[in-house]
Amino acid sequence: MRYNLPPLNSLPAFEAAARKNSFTKAAQELCLTQAAVSFQVRNLEKALGVDLFERHHQALILTRAGEDLHKAVQDAFARLAAEKAAITGRKPKRSFTISAPVSFCSKWLVPRLRRLHEEIPGMMLLIDANDSLLDLNDGSVDLAIRYATTGCTDMDKQIMMEDTVFPVCSPAIPEALGRELELDDLTSIPLLHDQMLDVTWADWLSSVGAALPALALGMRFSHTGHSIDAAISGRGLALGRLPLVADDLANGRLVQPFQDMSRSEFTYYLMRPHRPRPNKSLDQIVTWLLAEARKTPSQLGH
Repeated sequence: MRYNLPPLNSLPAFEAAARKNSFTKAAQELCLTQAAVSFQVRNLEKALGVDLFERHHQALILTRAGEDLHKAVQDAFARLAAEKAAITGRKPKRSFTISAPVSFCSKWLVPRLRRLHEEIPGMMLLIDANDSLLDLNDGSVDLAIRYATTGCTDMDKQIMMEDTVFPVCSPAIPEALGRELELDDLTSIPLLHDQMLDVTWADWLSSVGAALPALALGMRFSHTGHSIDAAISGRGLALGRLPLVADDLANGRLVQPFQDMSRSEFTYYLMRPHRPRPNKSLDQIVTWLLAEARKTPSQLGH
């Protein structure tokens, strides 16, 4: 039987925003960016064909449809939580769940899992590629990597990686020109955009003393990893983020045509719920992840 449901991965962001009356406060609770929460809510509204919030400068106010959906979502979450508590068994001793953003999983974490299993054999991992998270303390996640301006206050947290942003493209683009790219070339090469608002193309161009070209209306992507993949395929220039492009730069699938970089206000945090007892196996994973993170900038020669 198929259920006609709204986008389920948008519901945690909607529920938190409705409860907090704020995208910003919801983002802080879920350890997401404000832009990610706003995008999830817009996606839900588009799927339903109704406005769920009245957007005001200082706060959000639920519409009648938003109030009805919020109650239904809270009831559903409460029932799911009760059922989970009733049926969840104890995990195997060396089985762990790691939650990380979608693009970070595909471009950084997954390519390194072979090395993790070689260095820490016998480890069973579930990788939860997820840009939203309802509650890290409910026992479903052992480690979470989140891209935020600050880590969650109720977590054991460590800074994993700071981030820089810079243009990247396929080596085929400068090869076709027969020379290195210049800023004037951006008037004729498509710029690929993602949903991140901390450093946009307009921000980066302003930092190097250039204006956004009139012909900069390239494709837009909901995830940075997808814009990077489009750049690899030669569709244009993307704004690369250090951990997400390090491997592709190292293996020559991407090149960095300009050396100017912008520092993001966001940081990758490694977080774990507070646990009353130490877990040596989980500590091993944390140590390995932090060591791999320290290696990442060196792949760019910085």
